[in-house]
This record gives sequence, structure tokens and C-alpha cells, in this order.
Amino acid sequence: MEKLKLNLAILRREGSEKVLNDFYLVKKAEIGTASNGSKYLNLTLFDGKKTLPAKQWDFTGEPPKIGDILLIKATLGEYRGSPQATINSWKLAEPGECSIEKFVPVIQQDVNQIYQRICKAAETIMDGSLRALTVKTLECNEASFKAAPASISIHHGYLGGLAEHTLNVLNLAVTIAKQSPENLDMDLVIAGAILHDIGKIETYTWERGFIERSVQGRLIEHIVFGTLIIQEIANVLEISFEEIEKLMHIIVSHHGRQEWGSPVEPATKEAMIVHRADETEAKMTMVDEAIANIEDADAKWLYLKPDNIQLLYQGKEKQSN
Repeated sequence: MEKLKLNLAILRREGSEKVLNDFYLVKKAEIGTASNGSKYLNLTLFDGKKTLPAKQWDFTGEPPKIGDILLIKATLGEYRGSPQATINSWKLAEPGECSIEKFVPVIQQDVNQIYQRICKAAETIMDGSLRALTVKTLECNEASFKAAPASISIHHGYLGGLAEHTLNVLNLAVTIAKQSPENLDMDLVIAGAILHDIGKIETYTWERGFIERSVQGRLIEHIVFGTLIIQEIANVLEISFEEIEKLMHIIVSHHGRQEWGSPVEPATKEAMIVHRADETEAKMTMVDEAIANIEDADAKWLYLKPDNIQLLYQGKEKQSN
């Protein structure tokens, strides 16, 4: 139980029991039937950092909905070695009593500074059409670009994550490009790195207090959205398709393989660089986030989603030496 870390507003100990009295977001709600035939409420609660399974026995009435904020009074125990709360009572939060923003993870860095660094890089593009297109795309989508996550949970799964991921990919792509500058268009590398994930501004929503795919994200996906956004801006600027087709290729190929979601695979040096920068940055962030969230200091291996990659882990204290 000492390893359990919950972000609670009120947490006191009565005897051997921990008593919870705080606001939680409902991520799952269903009615179950106990062995004696009585009904119980089965919830998955979220405090803004971790999920917590909870049950209310002998339940009657209507269950809460996913996305509801509840004031929960419960006792915290264990079930099969994992934390589980037994709910004594709950009520829906009153309007203004608890903000939905409490439950949505947010970038730790200053996203405005990140955005400005990306914009400055866009201004260095020498090709007039590519520079105008990149700058205008950022300007027209500033608010959504700074707010969007880069994923739900795989990497940069928090508000502002898209901008942070984009800057990291940009820096890495430029570094790679400088190692092999022959037969290379640096303008394309910069523009492609900045805009490779621009479609993600339409892919996610967090209206219910947690990041999930939007309807458009499920139906169309971010690679397609990226091409639509860029084509729209190009039309406004009267830039021909021929002037942006290599940039479009970077966007549609940046996942690297068709089985990884790219319609085509990288066929230019610039596309290869952006793909590898994107892949490497995402993987390294997954490693860092997995290590930061590990609770078992004696663990030997970590498993990175979604491919369940095994990663040798020797403990935080050993790694810091």
C-alpha cells in the first residue's frame, strides 16, 4: 500500500483504513450482479493521475455516466493485491464545484515558448512557398496546435504534447540532415518536421475530462487530415500542388510503413529523415515516460506499448550513478 500514490485533496487514516473524500472523474460505469443476486456499481475512477477501481455494494438507481465528476466518499482497500475503493456514498459535482481541467494531463513546459521556437524555425525556410505555407499553417491553427496532445497515452499524451513532440522531431531531423547534407533539401526537412503531425489537431478531444479520439479522428485519422489542412492553406495562398507534393509525401509517409499507417513508404531522403526522427523521438519519449511511472524499483524489464517492446531496466538509483 506504501507504493500507492493518489492525488487526493483529503486523505486521512482511521485505524488501518484509508478514507477517501475527493472529486473523481468517471472513466467506466456499469452495473454488476453479486453471487447473492444483489446489484452493485462497478466504477473506474480517475483523479487526474491514476485510475482507481471502485465498487458500491447493494446499489439501486441509475449509475453515473462516463465523464461525470463525482464527489466520492469511500474506504480504500485491496483486491487481489491491487487498490480498490469501496464507495460509501457519491454525488454529482455541482456546476463550478470542480473543473474538468483537473483531470486532463497538461504539458510541464511552457507551450508558448515551444510554439515560438517552432515559428522561428519556420521563418528560416528559404523557399518562399514552403515558408509561407508553413508559417500560415501555424498561424491559422495556433490555439489548437498548442492545445492538442500527440497521442492518447503512447507518447506525449497530454495537452501541449503535439507542440512538444513537433519541436523535438524538428531538432532531431535537422541534426540528422546536417550529418548528410548532400542531395538534401533542408527546407523540406524543416517544413516536413513541423507539419508532419499537423492533422492531430483534429484527431483528439478531451471534452469528457480525458483524452480520446474524436469522431473525425476515428473516421479519417491524422495523416489524411494533415494533407487536407495543408492543401486548404495552399489553395488560399495560391500555391500549386506541384510546389508542395514533396512536402505532402513527407506527411503521408512519416509512419514509415503501410502496416504502421502510412499510405506510402518514404521515397525521398527528406521523408526518410523525418520518419526516422519521428520514430526515434516517440520511442525515446516512451522509454522516459515508462521509467518515470515505474513503481517497482526492483523491476528488471519494462514493456513499452503498443508493440510490447521489452526494455532492460536496472532501477532509477543505479541509472543515476
